[in-house]
Amino acid sequence: MCKTSLRAIATATAIAAALLACPAGPSQAGEGRSCTVDRVEGATVRYSKGPDWVALTVNELPAGAVKVSTGQDTRIEIACSDGIVVTVGYATTVDLAALTAAPRSDGNVLLDLVDGIIGIVAPERSWTSFRVRTPLAIASIRSTTWFAEHAAGADSAFFVREGEVAVTADGKAFRLSPGEGLTITPEGGPGEVKAWGPKRIDEAVARLGFAWR
Repeated sequence: MCKTSLRAIATATAIAAALLACPAGPSQAGEGRSCTVDRVEGATVRYSKGPDWVALTVNELPAGAVKVSTGQDTRIEIACSDGIVVTVGYATTVDLAALTAAPRSDGNVLLDLVDGIIGIVAPERSWTSFRVRTPLAIASIRSTTWFAEHAAGADSAFFVREGEVAVTADGKAFRLSPGEGLTITPEGGPGEVKAWGPKRIDEAVARLGFAWR
């Protein structure tokens, strides 16, 4: 089980300033959001709204679907009406309830990554905050392109392709710029922000597929 002291919390840089600079427009918080499964690769994809799992197909992502789970050779791409695209890679379980439900009045989106890897593209500011939580970290971003991964009982990691992610862990602040990643371990906490090499990036991108950014 993860130690509370090792939890990392990532908050978007200058989020308050961004909110003042980007007032709500027609597609902002409070508007409805619909999401569909645009592409499926493989055969084993399931979703649940409770204890039971149901097969998931293209163009079907019921509002309020809680968890989506892919198999070892399956991945999907989810596209939402407000421009958000979430790629769910191989062997991944993620809670999408706050994405598929109609946005709350505060416009917050929180995805729970239980295990595996997800890629996120959020080009339009149709939300107040957008966060991804793993068992070791919470990452919060502005408009950006990035991915998050977690191995059960092991590390969490974040990598930024475009934009910026600011991470605070164990009283220390980290800022991830394009090309940089951060790994958090259950016992050692966050490591150093590093420019990831092609091999490390390619391994993650291969798990995401769909010519991920």
